Amino acid sequence: MLETIESHRALLETLSYIASIAGAMVAVIGFPLLYLQLRMARLQRQDAVRLSMSQALFAADAAMATHAEVAVKLRPGGDWAGIAGATHPTNAELPLVEPYLGLFERLFIAYQAGQVDANILDNLYGYRLANIWANQRIVQTKLQNDGLKRYWDRVIALTYVLEAYRGEPFPLHTDTYFPAGLFDRRCAHRIQQERAAGRTM
Repeated sequence: MLETIESHRALLETLSYIASIAGAMVAVIGFPLLYLQLRMARLQRQDAVRLSMSQALFAADAAMATHAEVAVKLRPGGDWAGIAGATHPTNAELPLVEPYLGLFERLFIAYQAGQVDANILDNLYGYRLANIWANQRIVQTKLQNDGLKRYWDRVIALTYVLEAYRGEPFPLHTDTYFPAGLFDRRCAHRIQQERAAGRTM
């Protein structure tokens, strides 16, 4: 009986020793495998973000092409630029502007989703947004109109993003309305600080 107990104890010790060795081997092999899996997941995420960004930009460019007439009229030297911007677009022409502004709302949504960053937005579309903010009539009737500006809050939010990136506000953007609800608290604070710092420079 004593011999049986001793043999069981010896067997358990042997099994425990084998289990310890097996556990150590799993750990030695498992940690590098886990690292490789995490690295692969990170690379796949980066690829997905790049693909998502490309798709968003292609869609934005296709939509911009349908509003080329408005973009041409708003750019410097265009029919609605400079002094003409005080009276144009007329009430009859404003319906052409609204879908164009809607594109900038969608660009802000792409920014919110992390599909594009401020640098890319400014490089590809910043001049178009600047042309919108250079038009006195659009600014007064849409973007800084107390009754309507909240309907264009994503355009205004994108404006703040690009102003913070540039370090200066667009010349006719003088209203203090900030659509804070479209940003997380930290991002809203950073954007307002960067914009304010640019204004004081």
